[in-house]
Formats: sequence, structure tokens, C-alpha cells
Amino acid sequence: MNTNTTSYREMKDAGLFQEEGNCLQYLLDVGILPQYRRCPTCTDYMTSQQCSSRKFRDGYCWACCGNYLSFRKGSVLENSKISCSTLIEIPNEFSRESSAREAASSLGVAVNTVRHFYTEIRERMASDVQTSTQLGGPGETVEIDE
Repeated sequence: MNTNTTSYREMKDAGLFQEEGNCLQYLLDVGILPQYRRCPTCTDYMTSQQCSSRKFRDGYCWACCGNYLSFRKGSVLENSKISCSTLIEIPNEFSRESSAREAASSLGVAVNTVRHFYTEIRERMASDVQTSTQLGGPGETVEIDE
């Protein structure tokens, strides 16, 4: 999936987020989920494959040497039951300045789930600002409220 030149809105309008496999690939492509795993047995890179949806809620996993790991392991989704498609929608709600209650109602999830991910978004944004050497760009005005 080419996520570098296509906006979220264009992909959503094209129906790319209607299938959970596409949502999972999008989360891998943009780095929200780890893009690779090392096999605990041989240390080679594991390959992604379809796996039992009973054991792996997304229907895909990392596999190598008889080892199977969830794509969620070690990610923001590790202890969450929400779908990949719902996770993709949460930053959209955040950017629209929806309250946690409004977003939860719109997405059909618990308010505490939305609050958790809103906190994750804020923490990652703060971290990016702290580690960035430049805000804005040529001809850009950046205003920061204290």
C-alpha cells in the first residue's frame, strides 16, 4: 500500500479501510505497528502470514521456526481489543477535536479506550516536538501557546 503520496481521506474514500487486512498493512506501513520481528529461535526475520483468527484476532501473525507472534505484541495495540480499523479512526477523531465521549460514541468503543489512545497521541506529539530540531519550514509561521 503506497501511504507516502495518498492521504488518509483518499484511502478511506477509496474503501481501503473496509478490510481489516488493509488496515493492518497501513499500520505497518506508517510505523504504528513494528514492521518486522526477529525469530526468537534463529534470529532471522520472521515472515508475515495469515494465521488462525481464534488465536490472532487480526488474522495475521509473524512466523518462523514454528514460532508465531501477534502483530500487536510490543505495540500500542498489545493489550487492546480494538480493531485496526478503529485504531486508524482515533487520530482522525483527535484531529477533529472530538471529545473522548464523542469519539467513543462515534466509534462504538469505551470512553476509557479513547482516552487511553488520546493520551498516547499527546505523548507521541510531545516527544516529537522535544526531539525535533525544526518546527515549520521555509515561509511557515509557527505559533506556540504556553
